Amino acid sequence: FVDCEGNAKPPRWTIQGFIGHGVTVISGAQGVGKTTAILPLAMTAAGLHGDELKPIHWRHVVYVTEDIEQAKRILAGMRFDNNLGIAQEAVKERLHMVEAVRLDPTFVASVGTTYREKFTRTVSGVEILPLVVLDTKSAVLAIENENDNSEASAMMAALKQGFDRLPILLIGHVAKPLLEKNERLTSRGAGAIEGDANQTLFLIKD
Repeated sequence: FVDCEGNAKPPRWTIQGFIGHGVTVISGAQGVGKTTAILPLAMTAAGLHGDELKPIHWRHVVYVTEDIEQAKRILAGMRFDNNLGIAQEAVKERLHMVEAVRLDPTFVASVGTTYREKFTRTVSGVEILPLVVLDTKSAVLAIENENDNSEASAMMAALKQGFDRLPILLIGHVAKPLLEKNERLTSRGAGAIEGDANQTLFLIKD
């Protein structure tokens, strides 16, 4: 049983006022520019980009991507933009790129303890945990049927528990039929993917 007395703690943010701690599902249509948008967003959490959203204290970012070369091109474009002032040394220190391999969710999440030990920063007694980005869900997490709620729920539980409460951005696709209708967007796959997430966001091209 949890003691409910005492003062409530304020919510923790991965990016202040925008993305909370926990598992955040970000979905977008094919070719909408998910990596192009999410990689700079992850760099914001690392204190490398975006003055308006830049945190007071940066955190390490582990970015798992299915297209390493695309990520390198995005990084190069940002690094050589003199207006952004991004130092290569800071990128090497704070951003850790991993090439995606499709594996069982429990096996993928088992590396969470290593990431926590290796990349957690402590500032004034407060742990600043690393952010893990999985870009994309289908390239990283192997499940037999993504439309099966029990499988999807087990996948989400593995991410939350195996990654030891590290903040995670899980990048996915939207359900295609809804792209043709003026309806609320949903992530592709079982409803448990959104239902078990701490936060859901959608990337659209206006």
